[in-house]
Amino acid sequence: MTILSGVTAEQATNNAQAPRMAFDEANEQGGIRGRQIRLIIEDMQYIVPKGVYAMNKILNRYNIFFTLANGGTPHNDAVLPAVIEKGVPNLFPLTCARPMCEPLNRYKFGEFASCYDQMRTVVT
Repeated sequence: MTILSGVTAEQATNNAQAPRMAFDEANEQGGIRGRQIRLIIEDMQYIVPKGVYAMNKILNRYNIFFTLANGGTPHNDAVLPAVIEKGVPNLFPLTCARPMCEPLNRYKFGEFASCYDQMRTVVT
């Protein structure tokens, strides 16, 4: 789930290309343990209801192993409960929001320190 169109599409399109390139390279080398990696990207246009729809579609239609670099704080907040309920790791969401790393959960893998922790470090 990322933003391929809409207000933040320029940044998010680049974020979608990086995993695609890495997955393509891994597939060219035989995949992982002989299995090809399939990258599924849904455009949510930086609109929360579209993000929820896209994530529900991905979670219920495909047997996904993990989510990767989902864009937007409100979008991640909206879909995180469903992702955790399905037992799917949410890897490196594109947000610094505290709920992406707190409370600790085996399905949350934040990419950044939370905004709170970043500011606490700066001002102390």
